[in-house]
Amino acid sequence: MIDTKQPNTSTSKAKKTVYWATTGLFIFELISGALWDFNLVNKSYAANVLTHLGYPLYLLTILGIAKSLAAIAVVVPGFLRLKEWAYAGAAFIFIGALFSHILAGDGAAAFIAPIVFTFFVLSSYFLRPANKKL
Repeated sequence: MIDTKQPNTSTSKAKKTVYWATTGLFIFELISGALWDFNLVNKSYAANVLTHLGYPLYLLTILGIAKSLAAIAVVVPGFLRLKEWAYAGAAFIFIGALFSHILAGDGAAAFIAPIVFTFFVLSSYFLRPANKKL
């Protein structure tokens, strides 16, 4: 017997809503993070954090460019392999930030943002529609 039931539209609608919500927050963080890295907002905050963590300040330029390109890659239609790399790069950035704060001996409050942003990246990645996957 052939199953003629329609797919559960409420589940797929909820999945789509969560995908777009987490993707929107993920893209917002990439863009706002890039603006901080380029020292365009909250002047010197990112530089002070990198100095505290022991990284050279030129890393801010590298991170700002990487975040900007990742945001573009995720938003622009097509380029599926490039999207895979953008998601991977973003995950590396946020997981790296988490471990940097842990190794610097920062308190648990410093761990919250990298964990939340990593959650947005992974949620967006795993909830992508089939036409956005390789």
